[in-house]
Amino acid sequence: MTIQFNEKSMEIEIVKILKERGLPVVKQEVRMNNKIVDLVGYTVTPDNELVPQVVVEIKLQPTMSAQKQLMSYAEIFQTPYALLVTPDRTIWFETDTFLPIENPTFKTEKIFVEDLQEIERTFHVLLDAFRGDMPPQNSWLIILQGLLTRSYLQKNESLEQWHEMDQNKFYDLLETTIYQHYGIDQYVEKQIIGERNFKHFIWKLGEIPATHPLYGQLMINLIERNNFHGEYLTSPTVRELFAGIINSLNLNSLSVLDMGVGYGSIAHSLINSNLNIKKLTAIELNKSTANYFKMLSVISGHKNTHTISGDALEPNNSLNTLYDVVVVDPPFGKVQKMKDEYFRYSVTNKGKRKFLETSELFLERATEMVLPGGYVVALVTESFLFSETAQITRSLLKERMIVEAIISLPPHTLKPYTGIKVNLLVLRRKTSNKEKADNLFLANCESVEQFSEAVEGYKNWKNGGYS
Repeated sequence: MTIQFNEKSMEIEIVKILKERGLPVVKQEVRMNNKIVDLVGYTVTPDNELVPQVVVEIKLQPTMSAQKQLMSYAEIFQTPYALLVTPDRTIWFETDTFLPIENPTFKTEKIFVEDLQEIERTFHVLLDAFRGDMPPQNSWLIILQGLLTRSYLQKNESLEQWHEMDQNKFYDLLETTIYQHYGIDQYVEKQIIGERNFKHFIWKLGEIPATHPLYGQLMINLIERNNFHGEYLTSPTVRELFAGIINSLNLNSLSVLDMGVGYGSIAHSLINSNLNIKKLTAIELNKSTANYFKMLSVISGHKNTHTISGDALEPNNSLNTLYDVVVVDPPFGKVQKMKDEYFRYSVTNKGKRKFLETSELFLERATEMVLPGGYVVALVTESFLFSETAQITRSLLKERMIVEAIISLPPHTLKPYTGIKVNLLVLRRKTSNKEKADNLFLANCESVEQFSEAVEGYKNWKNGGYS
Protein backbone atom coordinates (compact mmCIF):
# COMPACT_ATOMS: atom_id res chain seq x y z
CA MET A 1 0.00 0.00 0.00
CA THR A 2 1.45 3.39 -0.98
CA ILE A 3 0.14 6.49 0.72
CA GLN A 4 1.70 9.95 0.74
CA PHE A 5 2.71 10.58 4.33
CA ASN A 6 0.13 12.71 6.04
CA GLU A 7 -0.85 11.14 9.32
CA LYS A 8 -4.38 12.56 9.45
CA SER A 9 -5.13 11.57 5.86
CA MET A 10 -3.68 8.13 6.45
CA GLU A 11 -6.01 7.61 9.42
CA ILE A 12 -9.05 7.48 7.15
CA GLU A 13 -7.42 4.85 4.93
CA ILE A 14 -6.38 2.75 7.92
CA VAL A 15 -9.88 2.93 9.39
CA LYS A 16 -11.23 1.55 6.12
CA ILE A 17 -8.76 -1.36 6.32
CA LEU A 18 -9.66 -2.11 9.95
CA LYS A 19 -13.35 -2.15 9.21
CA GLU A 20 -12.82 -4.42 6.22
CA ARG A 21 -11.00 -6.82 8.58
CA GLY A 22 -14.12 -7.00 10.78
CA LEU A 23 -13.65 -4.26 13.41
CA PRO A 24 -16.90 -2.24 13.63
CA VAL A 25 -15.54 0.48 15.94
CA VAL A 26 -12.31 2.43 15.56
CA LYS A 27 -11.32 5.25 17.90
CA GLN A 28 -8.60 7.81 17.35
CA GLU A 29 -6.15 9.33 19.85
CA VAL A 30 -7.15 6.98 22.63
CA ARG A 31 -5.60 7.80 25.98
CA MET A 32 -4.63 5.33 28.71
CA ASN A 33 -1.99 5.61 31.46
CA ASN A 34 -0.87 8.97 30.03
CA LYS A 35 -0.20 7.34 26.67
CA ILE A 36 -2.03 8.30 23.49
CA VAL A 37 -2.26 5.76 20.68
CA ASP A 38 -3.18 6.84 17.15
CA LEU A 39 -6.00 4.31 16.62
CA VAL A 40 -7.61 1.43 18.48
CA GLY A 41 -9.92 -1.08 16.79
CA TYR A 42 -12.68 -2.82 18.76
CA THR A 43 -15.17 -5.65 18.48
CA VAL A 44 -18.56 -5.35 20.23
CA THR A 45 -20.05 -7.93 22.61
CA PRO A 46 -23.80 -8.65 22.93
CA ASP A 47 -23.75 -6.47 26.06
CA ASN A 48 -22.40 -3.52 24.02
CA GLU A 49 -18.97 -3.80 25.61
CA LEU A 50 -16.11 -2.61 23.42
CA VAL A 51 -13.23 -5.09 23.38
CA PRO A 52 -9.91 -3.67 22.09
CA GLN A 53 -8.35 -5.94 19.46
CA VAL A 54 -5.60 -3.89 17.84
CA VAL A 55 -3.55 -0.77 18.54
CA VAL A 56 -2.30 1.22 15.54
CA GLU A 57 0.59 3.62 15.21
CA ILE A 58 1.30 5.62 12.07
CA LYS A 59 4.95 6.40 11.47
CA LEU A 60 7.16 7.66 8.67
CA GLN A 61 9.53 4.69 9.01
CA PRO A 62 9.17 1.22 10.63
CA THR A 63 12.08 1.84 13.00
CA MET A 64 12.94 -0.29 16.02
CA SER A 65 11.88 2.54 18.37
CA ALA A 66 8.50 2.69 16.58
CA GLN A 67 8.05 -1.05 17.09
CA LYS A 68 8.99 -0.79 20.78
CA GLN A 69 6.50 2.04 21.25
CA LEU A 70 3.81 -0.04 19.55
CA MET A 71 4.67 -3.02 21.77
CA SER A 72 4.28 -0.91 24.91
CA TYR A 73 0.87 0.33 23.71
CA ALA A 74 -0.27 -3.24 23.04
CA GLU A 75 0.68 -4.18 26.61
CA ILE A 76 -1.22 -1.21 28.06
CA PHE A 77 -4.38 -1.91 26.04
CA GLN A 78 -3.96 -5.68 26.25
CA THR A 79 -4.76 -6.21 22.58
CA PRO A 80 -3.97 -9.49 20.79
CA TYR A 81 -2.75 -7.56 17.71
CA ALA A 82 -0.78 -4.47 16.82
CA LEU A 83 -0.46 -2.65 13.52
CA LEU A 84 2.40 -0.42 12.40
CA VAL A 85 1.59 1.76 9.39
CA THR A 86 4.05 3.69 7.22
CA PRO A 87 3.44 5.42 3.89
CA ASP A 88 4.32 2.24 1.99
CA ARG A 89 3.70 -0.63 4.41
CA THR A 90 1.25 -2.06 6.91
CA ILE A 91 2.85 -4.52 9.32
CA TRP A 92 0.64 -6.66 11.55
CA PHE A 93 2.02 -8.18 14.75
CA GLU A 94 0.72 -10.82 17.07
CA THR A 95 1.39 -9.33 20.48
CA ASP A 96 2.20 -12.63 22.26
CA THR A 97 5.37 -12.98 20.21
CA PHE A 98 5.48 -9.62 18.46
CA LEU A 99 6.37 -11.37 15.25
CA PRO A 100 4.95 -10.11 11.96
CA ILE A 101 1.90 -12.04 10.70
CA GLU A 102 -0.51 -12.10 7.77
CA ASN A 103 -3.47 -9.74 7.89
CA PRO A 104 -5.88 -11.13 10.55
CA THR A 105 -9.66 -11.07 10.40
CA PHE A 106 -11.96 -10.44 13.36
CA LYS A 107 -15.35 -11.72 14.46
CA THR A 108 -17.66 -9.30 16.23
CA GLU A 109 -20.98 -10.24 17.81
CA LYS A 110 -22.57 -6.86 17.04
CA ILE A 111 -21.84 -4.59 14.10
CA PHE A 112 -22.93 -1.37 15.86
CA VAL A 113 -22.30 0.05 19.29
CA GLU A 114 -25.60 0.77 21.06
CA ASP A 115 -24.31 1.94 24.44
CA LEU A 116 -25.82 5.40 25.04
CA GLN A 117 -22.64 6.88 26.47
CA GLU A 118 -20.69 5.71 23.44
CA ILE A 119 -23.31 7.17 21.11
CA GLU A 120 -23.14 10.50 22.94
CA ARG A 121 -19.34 10.42 22.69
CA THR A 122 -19.69 9.88 18.95
CA PHE A 123 -21.88 12.98 18.67
CA HIS A 124 -19.40 15.09 20.65
CA VAL A 125 -16.43 13.81 18.64
CA LEU A 126 -18.22 15.00 15.49
CA LEU A 127 -19.11 18.36 17.03
CA ASP A 128 -15.45 18.92 17.86
CA ALA A 129 -14.40 17.89 14.35
CA PHE A 130 -16.83 20.37 12.75
CA ARG A 131 -15.68 23.41 14.73
CA GLY A 132 -13.53 24.79 11.94
CA ASP A 133 -16.09 24.18 9.20
CA MET A 134 -19.30 25.73 10.47
CA PRO A 135 -20.85 27.72 13.32
CA PRO A 136 -21.48 25.50 16.37
CA GLN A 137 -25.25 26.12 16.20
CA ASN A 138 -25.32 24.45 12.76
CA SER A 139 -23.21 21.39 13.53
CA TRP A 140 -26.04 19.38 15.15
CA LEU A 141 -28.04 19.61 11.92
CA ILE A 142 -25.58 17.64 9.77
CA ILE A 143 -25.56 14.89 12.42
CA LEU A 144 -29.37 14.84 12.27
CA GLN A 145 -29.29 14.74 8.46
CA GLY A 146 -26.77 11.91 8.58
CA LEU A 147 -28.90 9.82 10.92
CA LEU A 148 -31.96 10.54 8.76
CA THR A 149 -30.06 9.32 5.68
CA ARG A 150 -28.96 6.15 7.45
CA SER A 151 -32.57 5.54 8.59
CA TYR A 152 -33.74 5.82 5.00
CA LEU A 153 -31.00 3.54 3.67
CA GLN A 154 -31.76 0.91 6.29
CA LYS A 155 -35.46 1.04 5.51
CA ASN A 156 -34.58 0.38 1.87
CA GLU A 157 -32.09 -2.38 2.79
CA SER A 158 -29.22 -0.44 1.25
CA LEU A 159 -27.26 0.68 4.31
CA GLU A 160 -24.02 -0.45 2.67
CA GLN A 161 -24.31 2.66 0.45
CA TRP A 162 -23.52 4.82 3.47
CA HIS A 163 -19.79 4.10 3.25
CA GLU A 164 -19.76 5.08 -0.44
CA MET A 165 -21.11 8.59 0.23
CA ASP A 166 -19.40 11.80 -0.74
CA GLN A 167 -20.93 15.19 0.01
CA ASN A 168 -22.58 15.54 -3.41
CA LYS A 169 -24.26 12.11 -3.14
CA PHE A 170 -25.24 12.83 0.46
CA TYR A 171 -27.02 16.12 -0.22
CA ASP A 172 -28.47 14.95 -3.56
CA LEU A 173 -30.08 11.99 -1.80
CA LEU A 174 -31.50 14.25 0.92
CA GLU A 175 -32.77 16.78 -1.61
CA THR A 176 -34.25 14.47 -4.25
CA THR A 177 -35.49 11.57 -2.18
CA ILE A 178 -35.29 11.52 1.59
CA TYR A 179 -37.01 14.79 2.55
CA GLN A 180 -39.79 14.01 0.08
CA HIS A 181 -40.13 10.42 1.35
CA TYR A 182 -40.61 11.54 4.96
CA GLY A 183 -42.79 14.55 4.09
CA ILE A 184 -40.23 17.12 5.25
CA ASP A 185 -41.44 20.26 3.54
CA GLN A 186 -38.39 22.52 3.56
CA TYR A 187 -35.20 23.08 1.63
CA VAL A 188 -32.13 21.04 2.51
CA GLU A 189 -29.77 23.14 4.61
CA LYS A 190 -26.31 22.26 3.34
CA GLN A 191 -23.38 22.43 5.75
CA ILE A 192 -20.30 22.11 3.53
CA ILE A 193 -17.32 20.65 5.38
CA GLY A 194 -13.77 19.62 4.47
CA GLU A 195 -13.32 16.34 2.63
CA ARG A 196 -11.44 14.66 5.48
CA ASN A 197 -14.02 15.77 8.03
CA PHE A 198 -16.79 14.41 5.82
CA LYS A 199 -15.06 11.04 5.63
CA HIS A 200 -14.64 11.16 9.40
CA PHE A 201 -18.38 11.90 9.67
CA ILE A 202 -19.19 8.84 7.52
CA TRP A 203 -16.82 6.72 9.61
CA LYS A 204 -18.20 7.70 13.04
CA LEU A 205 -21.93 7.62 12.19
CA GLY A 206 -21.35 4.27 10.53
CA GLU A 207 -20.44 2.81 13.93
CA ILE A 208 -23.82 3.43 15.55
CA PRO A 209 -27.28 2.05 14.60
CA ALA A 210 -29.31 3.65 11.82
CA THR A 211 -32.17 4.18 14.29
CA HIS A 212 -32.39 4.10 18.07
CA PRO A 213 -35.38 4.84 20.35
CA LEU A 214 -33.35 7.41 22.27
CA TYR A 215 -31.77 9.26 19.33
CA GLY A 216 -34.35 12.04 19.53
CA GLN A 217 -33.69 12.58 23.22
CA LEU A 218 -29.91 12.37 22.77
CA MET A 219 -30.03 14.96 19.99
CA ILE A 220 -32.13 17.25 22.17
CA ASN A 221 -29.56 16.81 24.95
CA LEU A 222 -26.88 17.80 22.46
CA ILE A 223 -28.79 20.94 21.48
CA GLU A 224 -29.39 21.85 25.15
CA ARG A 225 -25.79 21.42 26.24
CA ASN A 226 -24.58 23.63 23.43
CA ASN A 227 -27.23 26.32 24.05
CA PHE A 228 -28.83 26.02 20.60
CA HIS A 229 -32.45 27.10 19.95
CA GLY A 230 -33.65 27.20 23.57
CA GLU A 231 -37.03 28.65 22.60
CA TYR A 232 -38.04 25.24 21.22
CA LEU A 233 -36.87 23.20 24.22
CA THR A 234 -38.18 22.26 27.64
CA SER A 235 -35.69 21.83 30.49
CA PRO A 236 -34.85 18.17 31.29
CA THR A 237 -36.33 18.26 34.79
CA VAL A 238 -39.65 19.64 33.52
CA ARG A 239 -39.99 17.13 30.69
CA GLU A 240 -39.37 14.31 33.16
CA LEU A 241 -41.99 15.83 35.47
CA PHE A 242 -44.54 15.86 32.63
CA ALA A 243 -43.70 12.24 31.77
CA GLY A 244 -43.89 11.14 35.41
CA ILE A 245 -47.28 12.76 36.01
CA ILE A 246 -48.80 11.46 32.75
CA ASN A 247 -47.47 7.95 33.40
CA SER A 248 -49.16 8.11 36.82
CA LEU A 249 -52.56 8.40 35.14
CA ASN A 250 -52.46 4.65 34.30
CA LEU A 251 -54.26 5.09 31.00
CA ASN A 252 -54.22 2.26 28.46
CA SER A 253 -53.76 2.69 24.71
CA LEU A 254 -53.87 6.45 25.05
CA SER A 255 -53.78 9.20 22.46
CA VAL A 256 -51.75 12.32 23.25
CA LEU A 257 -51.76 15.83 21.80
CA ASP A 258 -48.73 18.08 22.36
CA MET A 259 -49.97 21.58 21.55
CA GLY A 260 -46.57 23.21 21.06
CA VAL A 261 -44.11 20.40 20.56
CA GLY A 262 -40.97 22.35 19.65
CA TYR A 263 -38.19 19.83 19.08
CA GLY A 264 -40.12 17.33 21.18
CA SER A 265 -38.49 17.48 24.62
CA ILE A 266 -41.66 16.30 26.36
CA ALA A 267 -42.96 14.17 23.47
CA HIS A 268 -39.81 12.02 23.23
CA SER A 269 -39.68 11.56 27.01
CA LEU A 270 -43.30 10.42 26.98
CA ILE A 271 -42.92 7.95 24.13
CA ASN A 272 -39.75 6.46 25.58
CA SER A 273 -41.28 6.02 29.04
CA ASN A 274 -44.85 4.95 28.18
CA LEU A 275 -45.53 1.94 25.97
CA ASN A 276 -49.28 2.59 26.17
CA ILE A 277 -49.17 5.59 23.82
CA LYS A 278 -50.85 4.43 20.62
CA LYS A 279 -50.52 7.81 18.91
CA LEU A 280 -48.91 11.15 19.73
CA THR A 281 -50.02 14.11 17.64
CA ALA A 282 -47.61 17.04 17.72
CA ILE A 283 -48.45 20.51 16.46
CA GLU A 284 -45.89 23.29 16.11
CA LEU A 285 -46.32 26.82 14.76
CA ASN A 286 -42.76 27.15 13.42
CA LYS A 287 -42.56 25.11 10.21
CA SER A 288 -38.83 24.34 10.40
CA THR A 289 -39.11 23.25 14.01
CA ALA A 290 -42.04 20.97 13.16
CA ASN A 291 -39.90 19.38 10.45
CA TYR A 292 -37.01 18.87 12.88
CA PHE A 293 -39.38 17.10 15.27
CA LYS A 294 -40.46 14.88 12.40
CA MET A 295 -36.81 14.07 11.61
CA LEU A 296 -36.07 13.30 15.26
CA SER A 297 -39.08 10.96 15.36
CA VAL A 298 -37.84 9.13 12.24
CA ILE A 299 -34.32 8.52 13.55
CA SER A 300 -35.84 7.33 16.85
CA GLY A 301 -38.04 4.82 15.04
CA HIS A 302 -41.15 6.39 16.60
CA LYS A 303 -43.87 5.34 14.17
CA ASN A 304 -46.70 6.42 16.46
CA THR A 305 -46.18 10.17 15.97
CA HIS A 306 -48.07 12.51 13.66
CA THR A 307 -46.71 16.00 13.07
CA ILE A 308 -48.77 19.05 12.11
CA SER A 309 -47.18 22.35 11.14
CA GLY A 310 -49.67 25.02 12.15
CA ASP A 311 -51.25 27.17 14.85
CA ALA A 312 -52.77 25.04 17.59
CA LEU A 313 -55.17 27.89 18.37
CA GLU A 314 -56.73 28.15 14.93
CA PRO A 315 -59.80 25.97 14.23
CA ASN A 316 -58.70 24.77 10.77
CA ASN A 317 -55.46 23.05 11.70
CA SER A 318 -56.17 19.35 11.08
CA LEU A 319 -56.93 18.70 14.76
CA ASN A 320 -60.14 16.81 14.07
CA THR A 321 -60.26 14.36 16.97
CA LEU A 322 -60.25 14.38 20.76
CA TYR A 323 -57.42 13.05 22.92
CA ASP A 324 -56.92 11.21 26.18
CA VAL A 325 -54.14 13.58 27.24
CA VAL A 326 -53.32 17.10 26.08
CA VAL A 327 -49.89 18.54 26.91
CA VAL A 328 -49.66 22.31 27.28
CA ASP A 329 -46.16 23.79 27.48
CA PRO A 330 -47.01 27.19 26.01
CA PRO A 331 -44.92 30.19 25.04
CA PHE A 332 -45.09 32.54 28.01
CA GLY A 333 -45.94 36.20 27.68
CA LYS A 334 -48.79 38.40 26.58
CA VAL A 335 -50.63 37.99 23.30
CA GLN A 336 -48.98 40.62 21.10
CA LYS A 337 -51.44 40.60 18.20
CA MET A 338 -54.95 39.24 18.59
CA LYS A 339 -56.05 37.40 15.43
CA ASP A 340 -59.71 37.53 14.45
CA GLU A 341 -59.75 33.73 14.75
CA TYR A 342 -58.96 34.05 18.47
CA PHE A 343 -62.07 36.10 19.24
CA ARG A 344 -64.14 32.93 19.40
CA TYR A 345 -62.37 31.96 22.64
CA SER A 346 -64.33 32.83 25.76
CA VAL A 347 -61.18 33.94 27.58
CA THR A 348 -60.75 36.85 25.15
CA ASN A 349 -64.13 38.26 26.13
CA LYS A 350 -64.85 38.63 22.40
CA GLY A 351 -61.52 40.34 21.88
CA LYS A 352 -62.13 43.00 24.54
CA ARG A 353 -59.44 41.86 26.97
CA LYS A 354 -56.37 44.07 26.68
CA PHE A 355 -54.07 41.86 28.77
CA LEU A 356 -54.18 38.18 27.92
CA GLU A 357 -51.50 35.56 28.41
CA THR A 358 -50.87 33.18 25.50
CA SER A 359 -51.21 30.27 27.91
CA GLU A 360 -54.85 31.19 28.56
CA LEU A 361 -55.73 30.64 24.91
CA PHE A 362 -53.83 27.35 24.97
CA LEU A 363 -55.73 26.24 28.06
CA GLU A 364 -59.15 26.93 26.57
CA ARG A 365 -58.16 25.20 23.35
CA ALA A 366 -56.91 22.22 25.36
CA THR A 367 -60.27 21.86 27.10
CA GLU A 368 -61.86 21.61 23.64
CA MET A 369 -59.43 18.92 22.49
CA VAL A 370 -59.58 16.50 25.42
CA LEU A 371 -62.00 13.60 25.76
CA PRO A 372 -64.48 13.51 28.67
CA GLY A 373 -62.54 11.90 31.52
CA GLY A 374 -59.26 12.77 29.78
CA TYR A 375 -56.51 15.00 31.12
CA VAL A 376 -54.86 18.32 30.40
CA VAL A 377 -51.38 18.64 31.91
CA ALA A 378 -50.22 22.23 31.65
CA LEU A 379 -47.59 24.71 32.77
CA VAL A 380 -49.01 28.05 33.90
CA THR A 381 -47.39 31.13 35.38
CA GLU A 382 -47.73 31.95 39.05
CA SER A 383 -49.63 35.12 38.13
CA PHE A 384 -52.24 33.07 36.25
CA LEU A 385 -53.32 31.39 39.50
CA PHE A 386 -53.93 34.62 41.39
CA SER A 387 -54.31 37.62 39.06
CA GLU A 388 -57.68 39.27 38.69
CA THR A 389 -57.24 39.52 34.90
CA ALA A 390 -57.03 35.72 34.55
CA GLN A 391 -60.22 35.12 36.56
CA ILE A 392 -62.26 34.57 33.39
CA THR A 393 -59.94 31.71 32.37
CA ARG A 394 -59.93 30.14 35.83
CA SER A 395 -63.73 30.24 35.82
CA LEU A 396 -63.81 28.53 32.43
CA LEU A 397 -61.52 25.78 33.72
CA LYS A 398 -63.69 25.33 36.80
CA GLU A 399 -66.74 25.00 34.56
CA ARG A 400 -65.25 22.38 32.22
CA MET A 401 -62.56 20.62 34.25
CA ILE A 402 -61.78 19.03 37.60
CA VAL A 403 -58.54 20.42 39.01
CA GLU A 404 -56.75 17.34 40.34
CA ALA A 405 -53.34 18.78 41.13
CA ILE A 406 -51.39 22.02 41.46
CA ILE A 407 -47.66 21.53 41.76
CA SER A 408 -45.69 24.69 42.52
CA LEU A 409 -42.25 24.69 40.87
CA PRO A 410 -39.20 26.69 42.03
CA PRO A 411 -38.40 30.01 40.32
CA HIS A 412 -35.33 28.69 38.47
CA THR A 413 -37.17 25.72 36.91
CA LEU A 414 -37.18 26.98 33.32
CA LYS A 415 -33.71 28.52 33.33
CA PRO A 416 -31.73 29.17 31.19
CA TYR A 417 -34.71 29.68 28.85
CA THR A 418 -36.74 31.95 31.16
CA GLY A 419 -36.84 32.92 34.82
CA ILE A 420 -40.67 32.96 35.08
CA LYS A 421 -42.05 31.05 38.08
CA VAL A 422 -44.49 28.37 36.96
CA ASN A 423 -46.86 25.73 38.27
CA LEU A 424 -47.94 22.42 36.81
CA LEU A 425 -51.70 21.86 36.61
CA VAL A 426 -53.33 18.45 36.21
CA LEU A 427 -56.90 18.92 34.94
CA ARG A 428 -59.47 16.22 34.21
CA ARG A 429 -62.31 16.86 31.76
CA LYS A 430 -65.70 16.51 33.42
CA THR A 431 -67.89 13.67 32.23
CA SER A 432 -71.00 15.64 33.23
CA ASN A 433 -71.74 19.21 34.23
CA LYS A 434 -72.71 18.04 37.71
CA GLU A 435 -69.35 16.46 38.46
CA LYS A 436 -67.54 18.07 41.41
CA ALA A 437 -64.04 17.72 42.80
CA ASP A 438 -63.72 15.64 45.96
CA ASN A 439 -60.24 16.79 46.92
CA LEU A 440 -57.09 18.28 45.48
CA PHE A 441 -53.44 17.25 45.40
CA LEU A 442 -51.07 20.11 46.26
CA ALA A 443 -47.28 20.05 46.22
CA ASN A 444 -44.69 22.77 46.72
CA CYS A 445 -41.34 21.86 45.19
CA GLU A 446 -38.58 24.06 46.57
CA SER A 447 -36.01 22.46 44.26
CA VAL A 448 -36.08 20.45 41.04
CA GLU A 449 -34.76 17.47 43.02
CA GLN A 450 -38.20 17.26 44.66
CA PHE A 451 -40.02 16.69 41.36
CA SER A 452 -39.79 12.92 41.75
CA GLU A 453 -41.33 13.21 45.22
CA ALA A 454 -44.21 15.21 43.74
CA VAL A 455 -44.78 12.52 41.12
CA GLU A 456 -44.78 9.77 43.75
CA GLY A 457 -47.10 11.82 45.94
CA TYR A 458 -49.56 12.37 43.08
CA LYS A 459 -49.43 8.68 42.15
CA ASN A 460 -50.18 7.73 45.75
CA TRP A 461 -53.01 10.28 45.86
CA LYS A 462 -54.49 8.88 42.61
CA ASN A 463 -54.48 5.40 44.14
CA GLY A 464 -56.45 6.55 47.15
CA GLY A 465 -53.56 7.15 49.55
CA TYR A 466 -52.26 10.34 51.07
CA SER A 467 -49.35 12.37 49.75
